[in-house]
Amino acid sequence: MVDTNNFLDPAMMALLREQMLEAYGAEDFEVIDWVPVLWSGWECDTTMVHVRLLDGRDLLGMPDKVNDCGDLADFLRERCQEYLEIEGRTQQLLANFRSKQGGRDAV
Repeated sequence: MVDTNNFLDPAMMALLREQMLEAYGAEDFEVIDWVPVLWSGWECDTTMVHVRLLDGRDLLGMPDKVNDCGDLADFLRERCQEYLEIEGRTQQLLANFRSKQGGRDAV
């Protein structure tokens, strides 16, 4: 039984099923959670999924695996660092823009 309560896109779910079967021989698993993986490029992995196999193992997987990302937990930590950096840079850009535009948000 595959738990779809976390509303993973059906196409991603199909890719995840293939991946779990190929890598672990597991047809049954539970989707614990998932998050989008954000990029500023083209043709990149888009989804990270936390699954639990029937034997109790918890795994991270990328259903649309485009790149070999190595250890997926380390990969997510690196992405989080980049998200924080970009968020800070975005806030700075907005602050600079507002200061030059007298507080207006539109160009």
